[in-house]
Amino acid sequence: MRQTRLATQILFVLGALYTGYRHQLVGGGPGGAGPLDAYCPFGALETLPTYLFFGSFLAKTAFSNFWFLLALLATIFLVGSVFCGWICPLGSLGDWLYRIRDKFFFGTHPAAPAAGPDIKLWTACCSFTDCVAIMALK
Repeated sequence: MRQTRLATQILFVLGALYTGYRHQLVGGGPGGAGPLDAYCPFGALETLPTYLFFGSFLAKTAFSNFWFLLALLATIFLVGSVFCGWICPLGSLGDWLYRIRDKFFFGTHPAAPAAGPDIKLWTACCSFTDCVAIMALK
């Protein structure tokens, strides 16, 4: 199972690298390749307020982000949180860095403390402020 997961991670990381390289080589536009940002499902969450309020997308995001977000949600619904550990290149990078740390830095590492209610409130306030700033800039 571990070899299958590693092979899947390598496949998706190489796919992301190829997509980014192809965009740099061919360029964007109707005849070109889309930017790597257009293939990230979380780009849909970033551009959603702008799309709902103004009918436009943030730079380097597209309608494809919404399709990838729907695919992510369907995957989570069907098989659980496979995306972060098997498919997402950033999740793969984090997994590989964790393995390197365990291999070269021996011993146990204490876990970080859980976020308290103050941090959660601060995060909510920042998110609200970001939405208001986006609306004010348009």
